[in-house]
Amino acid sequence: MSTLSSRVITPSKASSRKPARRLKCIGLVLATLAIAMGSITPAHATPTEHCYLGDEQGNGGVLGNFVGFSANQCVIATSPDTALAGGVLARAMAVGSDGRVYASAQTSNPSGGAPVWSPFAVVPGVSGDAAGVKAKKIAIAAAKDGSFQVVIIRTDDNSVYHAMQYANGSWSGFNLLDGAGGWASFAARDVGIAINASTPTSPGNAQVIATGLQSPGLYHRVRWPNGTWTPFAMVPGSSFASKAVAIASSDNLYTNVLAVGVSVADPTKGLLLQAGRDPSGNWTNWVVVPTPVPLPTTTDIAAARIVIYGIVMFRDETGKAYVQGRANPDVLSSWQTQEPASLVTDQARTVSIAQTPGFPPLQMLVTRTYP
Repeated sequence: MSTLSSRVITPSKASSRKPARRLKCIGLVLATLAIAMGSITPAHATPTEHCYLGDEQGNGGVLGNFVGFSANQCVIATSPDTALAGGVLARAMAVGSDGRVYASAQTSNPSGGAPVWSPFAVVPGVSGDAAGVKAKKIAIAAAKDGSFQVVIIRTDDNSVYHAMQYANGSWSGFNLLDGAGGWASFAARDVGIAINASTPTSPGNAQVIATGLQSPGLYHRVRWPNGTWTPFAMVPGSSFASKAVAIASSDNLYTNVLAVGVSVADPTKGLLLQAGRDPSGNWTNWVVVPTPVPLPTTTDIAAARIVIYGIVMFRDETGKAYVQGRANPDVLSSWQTQEPASLVTDQARTVSIAQTPGFPPLQMLVTRTYP
């Protein structure tokens, strides 16, 4: 298990004296991500910010060593069933420096040794357009039937679009999601997606969360296994302005939604907020999630969970990315205690985290300057 000795940020001396059991919970052992060498040099690339795989000990490097591929945002999801996913261990996606959506797959190395990543390739765009699609934001989730589901905020119209990559590797193309209250589209500032209740023969329930661009509020909807959708509906109590959202769910059908609000005491500071959703669709109240470092209102956040444990990732005012653990994520009070956080990397601009089938490890992917 991780010792977290020099890289843990604790809120106070009192919290640093919590039992070793709690420190071990936050001190997840993260898989050592030995990245195989590769190369990609798309014509648009200006190597400034990259997709960077890291862990809580501060280790990491550019995904696949693709230092010629620069990105505005990078996200990751791990396959719950590698065999049904055609051997794909994880899927990374990125908004490239040209604004288009790209994807890379992690697979086992046929020669043995560390897993390898495929070069980033353009993902088919709206209605399968081979030229791709430009996006401002992107999020991804994986299912046990080998499929992945992706949501983006399209650059051209600021609207939310959805796509699925099937287990055979083909893409559905991106399709516009209609808005709340009968509107034809949903203009969003940020978007997230999480999947629960998937099986080897079902893509499960895909839950989408988005924060409104033109008016405050967080909106939630579900894609059922048969492809039908519930309408976007405002999460109760979310009539606040938020620039970042995240969502995580697990097989007990409980869901956590996180958002960044603005501190009333200091409007330059952000507040990390959490609300839970139970299997019947009932929502808890929103609570403030204490963080041991100040957050800007422009922070980026990510979340992952299993039944008994939740993880949240965030970026502080200086660009340092941290990960923080929460036991019993179904219980509202478990989000209200101050917990230590582990430093993943500095110079981060966006953050993403994926729970692998076991407990641990995790995979963390950030967009950051490298070296």
